[in-house]
Amino acid sequence: MDETYTELRPLMFSIAYRMLGSASEAEDIVQEAFLRFHRETQQGTEVDTPKAYLSAVTTRLSIDHLRSARVRRERYVGTWLPEPLVTETEPDAARHAETADSLSMGFLVLLEEYDRWTDDRETVDALLPAAEAALGWLDRATREDGLVRYERRTPRGLRNQGWKDSHDGVPFADGTPAEPPIALVEVQGYAVDARRRMAALLHRRGRDADAERLLAAARAHADAVEARFFMAGKGTYAIALDRAGRQVDAVTSNPGHLLFSQAIGEDRARVVARSLLGPEMWSGWGIRTLAAGQPSYNPLSYHDGTVWPHDNALCAAGLGAYGMTAEACGVLSGLWHAAQHFRRLRLPELFCGLGSDGHAFPVHYPVACSPQAWSSAAWFLFLRAGLGLSADAPARTLRIAFPQLPPWLDELVLEGLRVGPARATLRFSRGAKGAFPEVVDVTGGPLRVRIEI
Repeated sequence: MDETYTELRPLMFSIAYRMLGSASEAEDIVQEAFLRFHRETQQGTEVDTPKAYLSAVTTRLSIDHLRSARVRRERYVGTWLPEPLVTETEPDAARHAETADSLSMGFLVLLEEYDRWTDDRETVDALLPAAEAALGWLDRATREDGLVRYERRTPRGLRNQGWKDSHDGVPFADGTPAEPPIALVEVQGYAVDARRRMAALLHRRGRDADAERLLAAARAHADAVEARFFMAGKGTYAIALDRAGRQVDAVTSNPGHLLFSQAIGEDRARVVARSLLGPEMWSGWGIRTLAAGQPSYNPLSYHDGTVWPHDNALCAAGLGAYGMTAEACGVLSGLWHAAQHFRRLRLPELFCGLGSDGHAFPVHYPVACSPQAWSSAAWFLFLRAGLGLSADAPARTLRIAFPQLPPWLDELVLEGLRVGPARATLRFSRGAKGAFPEVVDVTGGPLRVRIEI
């Protein structure tokens, strides 16, 4: 019982807290759930799957609590926000280190993207020392064998530290969890992207030697991804390498992030696209996190077969980056049709991966966050992917490559799209084979609009 409590209490608390928004109420619910579990086992009832049992009891208790007369009387009528969780006043260095990879590489990618769209030299140059510190971290992280890995440094840390951070979020195809230290495939793509982007930024600053060094490191990292992660027999890349360097061979959505990072060649990108949009990965509502037909597949789990809108948006952005804008619009359409079945057309954090065949609506994941920032932002990335938009603000150029609109959208107008000091208004009209862009207005400065169709 003690071992079960220690292992599953954080998950039960997260379920209750997401539903109730109160740490104290969530603690009460978790205690009651474990008391019921204890009573069942004491009475001789055999609980085959404690996690599933406790998840169901915690969810039911939370729903009952929300429905109770006391809660209805006390509930604040304004905007719902969860109360803040109390954390340690002194930062835990190990926990900080466990987030360093995503913070460092995400910062580098965002900084260069900001420079591309704004040409805000003052802000970017002020942040360059922090960016170079992040590059130093990346060099140290890849010093051993050229890959970025993670492993928790304290028993309180997360076993898995990518965006699929559940305990079973990085499985082999047979369902066996990968053992840390783990090198996630998408994280390698982020590292390749970060170095290439920073090389481009430094080149724009006249630091050609530093830029060439970064490009060489990016090429070496991309070569390692190709050599060590690609699974020819499955037509995609492994989700990760485990502690022994073995390919974690489940077919997942993670390789779609390699497209987002443009970390692989054109031919490989089209191979990955076929995997993402094949019948095992495509549910009809979106791209699943893990392909159906594998023992590890569970369309009702958190990360092993569900559909995450932000994950789909990153995959769609990758498709668009390689010129597959029609495919990107197909992903957009799947999520748009799914959104019709959620309150206020608001995409939740995730929903279940059951297919659209035989189901009139996507099955809700009962404790998904909604609203959720990742999912809210996904629509903008979907549109950019389908329209093929990219910018080079230092050169005062906007590129529109192979634009597409979904079949249910005849016209789209973007007003005040900023590229450097310029603001552009663009109109896209759907045609038989693509969308036709029109530059309606440009203010604030010169802007070249390059259209490829």
